[in-house]
Amino acid sequence: MAELLFDKEFSHLPPDTQAALKLALAARLAIRTPSLVDNENFPDSILDNYPAAFDRLSIFLKRITEQPSDKASNIFNKIGFVLAISIPCGAQLLDLRSSVPVRSAILSVPRERSFSSLLRYFRNEGWGIWYRGHTDTEYLDEFNEEGWDRFYYRIAELLLRRKHVRGLVGTSWFYDPQLVQISPRLAYLQQRQLERGAYLMRHSTSERQVEFATKKSETRLRLFQEGKYVPVSYSLIWGRDEILSWAKTL
Repeated sequence: MAELLFDKEFSHLPPDTQAALKLALAARLAIRTPSLVDNENFPDSILDNYPAAFDRLSIFLKRITEQPSDKASNIFNKIGFVLAISIPCGAQLLDLRSSVPVRSAILSVPRERSFSSLLRYFRNEGWGIWYRGHTDTEYLDEFNEEGWDRFYYRIAELLLRRKHVRGLVGTSWFYDPQLVQISPRLAYLQQRQLERGAYLMRHSTSERQVEFATKKSETRLRLFQEGKYVPVSYSLIWGRDEILSWAKTL
């Protein structure tokens, strides 16, 4: 939305001028970010991630000043962070207000040939507000089994402070059950949550999912080219009661 509004107002300006304005916008918003974070009452386990997150933002902004025409450095990807609606949680960035559309739950019935996901959706009151995780490709130090467990525990701490949030959802090709056999080193990304009460909801495949799934794996690329593997997007949905029950065992 921010990008569309910017283009509407400033698309007539030269590219260098647009880049300078985007940089100024990000910096101006980032100055206010600490006060926005203070108002959110985050636990210390999340606040501890902010110094490193600001360091990454600083490096990102510097890169834009040096390469203003680099389309890969899209300043609007950082809008959620500077507005404190997308927060650093270690293994993932976390959107604080997301949803699991009822349409997705309904479409899962023919895709899975089962009512299981739909029934779980209604049992968890899935039409409410959910946390949603996203992978930050600029920060993968915590992208391992131990790092993800720390991420889950931070979610539990947040849920204790926000009783209206239904739980955690993530949508990706790496939640595809096929990955357990094809890329067993990634199996923990879904198995750890499934063992703790989460469930999968099937979506569909797309060119983008194929690109992401085959980009960094010769095995997945070869299997796709041989027609033995078609990446499919799944949502992994973990309800608040199940998350908090797991956290109590630690």
